[in-house]
Amino acid sequence: MQAACRRARAASPVSSEAAQRGELVEQAREAAALLKGRFRAARVVLFGSLAHGAWSGHDSDVDLAVEGVCGDDYWRAWEEVEAIFGRRSVDLIALETASSSLRAAVDRYGVTL
Repeated sequence: MQAACRRARAASPVSSEAAQRGELVEQAREAAALLKGRFRAARVVLFGSLAHGAWSGHDSDVDLAVEGVCGDDYWRAWEEVEAIFGRRSVDLIALETASSSLRAAVDRYGVTL
């Protein structure tokens, strides 16, 4: 019985981290729906550690790239996306103004939402 409890406690941080990652991915999908619906984004891509599994838990930010949201709409969109994630840091990258190397990395390694 004690061994089973120790195993459950040892597995708990991993499952908790997996649950947290899953919740963040769902929030990213919600953010993509907002960006496409309200702000008419042509494309939203999740990239960075959350997209490719190197996510390290509570201190990782969320990286989203967006295409088709410009000007004042971009800043309003960023505020609304940040509200979805609460206190989690969010980087919302406008692909139109991103460097060519960042655009290439987003295209190659990102997950289109």
